[in-house]
Amino acid sequence: MGQRRLLGQRPRPAALPPRDRLTRIPGHRQRQPQRLRLTKPIAYFIGGPSDIAYPNAIDDWGKLPAGLPAFMGNLNVGHGGTYTQTNGGEFGRVAVLYLKWRLKNDTTAGTNFVGTNCGLCNTQWQVQQKNLTLGGDPSPSPSSGTGGCSVTYSVQDQWAGGFVANVNVTAGGSAIDGWRVALTLPAGATIISLWNGVNTGTSGAVTVTNQSYNGRLSAGQGTSFGFQGNGTGAGATVTCTAA
Repeated sequence: MGQRRLLGQRPRPAALPPRDRLTRIPGHRQRQPQRLRLTKPIAYFIGGPSDIAYPNAIDDWGKLPAGLPAFMGNLNVGHGGTYTQTNGGEFGRVAVLYLKWRLKNDTTAGTNFVGTNCGLCNTQWQVQQKNLTLGGDPSPSPSSGTGGCSVTYSVQDQWAGGFVANVNVTAGGSAIDGWRVALTLPAGATIISLWNGVNTGTSGAVTVTNQSYNGRLSAGQGTSFGFQGNGTGAGATVTCTAA
């Protein structure tokens, strides 16, 4: 029987699939999420943990392609930022600086987003960075890999007594069904929390394996995990093997 509805009542739309869930259609190849096809620099300007978009932004951040230049700035003012203020307020000011950098190659504006002493660093903004340089897209960073995958490690933020690090995992010339990263932390460093991976151990020699959603990678495809730690993040070493 067809759908019944009252006169003047709109039909109820079908439920949308959960975010990032891919619907399998017989006879059609599944498509990877749009963010995995990104090749150009990206920036997130979020209103902090009280922003309804915050959880999705953090989830996206952890799953961006390896090597993609990316910036995230969080200002804890809630959803909508400060755009209702004159000239967009602080969000408007920062957005203009970012566009001047990216669209007009204004490296003075770019210094607000690049490096541990960037213009937005150590301010009311909470900053995260990936693969950013003032001179354009970064050169590939040293990586180590065996058995079908390579891995790079970078410290995204460092402060007195703590740090945030990011680890990019990339499949080699063939698809892999899972990965395992051997992470050796510098003396005195410990993991407090880790996302987009499963860790065994929190200090010294640590093993991190994939989550159920980011283990299967096609040839050349990348994923990443990150963690917050105590101590100093510089000096860690990483190797990767396909599971």
